[in-house]
Amino acid sequence: MSKKRIYQAKPITLGRAVAYGLPDLMGGGAFTIIGAFLLYFFTTFAGLTAIQGPQLLESPELLMR
Repeated sequence: MSKKRIYQAKPITLGRAVAYGLPDLMGGGAFTIIGAFLLYFFTTFAGLTAIQGPQLLESPELLMR
């Protein structure tokens, strides 16, 4: 009985690499956009400084460690 190989090796092209990374952009990229908007909101409308805004976003993550 001969083993038939199902998987065929394919070269990794630029299009294939970009298509492989797109789902990660949709997941992580959404949080990046939300974080950028929150920083804009905190500094423009809430009156926080450029130092206080990121500290406010980072503090829950530090508490969870």
